[in-house]
Amino acid sequence: MAGAESTDLINAATEYVNIRALSMPTSLLLGVLQSALLGAKDSITPLVAILYSTVINVIGDYILVSRLGMGLKGASIATTLAQWAATISLIGPARRALLNGGGLQLLGSSRKVAEGGTTNDVVTSKTFLKFAAPVLTLIIGKIAAFGFMTNAAAALPGQPMTLAAHQICLSLFFFMSPFLEVMSQTAQTFLPPYFAPLAEYRDTMAEQNQPEDTVVTKLWENEAYKLASRLIRIGFIVALFVASIGSSIPAFFSRILTTDAGVMATVKPLAIPLWFGAMLTAPVAISEGVLLARRELKFLAAVYMTSTAILPPALLRIKAAGGPVVNIWSCFAAFQLFRASCFAGKIWGRRFVNKILHVTGINNNNNKGTTKQIDEKIA
Repeated sequence: MAGAESTDLINAATEYVNIRALSMPTSLLLGVLQSALLGAKDSITPLVAILYSTVINVIGDYILVSRLGMGLKGASIATTLAQWAATISLIGPARRALLNGGGLQLLGSSRKVAEGGTTNDVVTSKTFLKFAAPVLTLIIGKIAAFGFMTNAAAALPGQPMTLAAHQICLSLFFFMSPFLEVMSQTAQTFLPPYFAPLAEYRDTMAEQNQPEDTVVTKLWENEAYKLASRLIRIGFIVALFVASIGSSIPAFFSRILTTDAGVMATVKPLAIPLWFGAMLTAPVAISEGVLLARRELKFLAAVYMTSTAILPPALLRIKAAGGPVVNIWSCFAAFQLFRASCFAGKIWGRRFVNKILHVTGINNNNNKGTTKQIDEKIA
């Protein structure tokens, strides 16, 4: 009987995956459209699309699952239709934002080229790959980390409670992540207007073999760093709130997610490393957004490749030692700390050192003239 039940479950799961696979191209297009609209500083339209998707998913589940009794197959159809609806609802607004003089103005750049202008603003296959390859490395690094963690948790003693506890924490982390990673998208949306003119100015000075005006560059950098610092402060406040709520579930309210006493006992110690992992996600996400806005792509890719290469050996040692599963999540917290330190150091490290030197009086004389000029420019 158990074998027959397992076969039925596998068949149902296979059917679910086959139907959901129909939405994979749509999922990719949906992500591109959402990013394009966020780049055009339109966060309302993607929110409305999510509302459409939610309504259709709920109605579809009610009709197909509850009324027609289609079970898992009905749920997969409802989810696929919901994703299609969300994508379709974004096509029109994204076209208007991108092609009719708003947002990224890609068509405007093409017209500029046709009229004999420069090609600096045109997205070619070469510039796309130059930007996309490091970002792809970044995404793969994120996904690989969770895959390695799950693989290690599945091999630890105390199954199935160990893996169940790990999956509960993983689900909670995925639930908290959007609230934290939205700060990265905010940084990518609002920081380029500060960094892009600075990069253009530096390129122009380099082409003309002219020295940079340090007052001009400092003005742009100071304004960009003010916004980035404001985002990091907001991110820490949001992370403190979200991480505290999320980690309180395995610590005190695990009965919400499971009634198994063994799983509840196993998941409780994971609350502390889960809290640290979620808290550190805020500076990682914001710093990542700042570095993407600054086009520090090689540095981002290098950090993700290094951290992703270090994580598996650490997890293998935990796996060989036989656990406990809390060590896996402690390892993840250390993984986040490494990335946060690298990213924050790249962005704020030099300014932090300069501030210390300024306070100690080591370089006061060197900076006094430039600071006075910047203050006069701002005034």
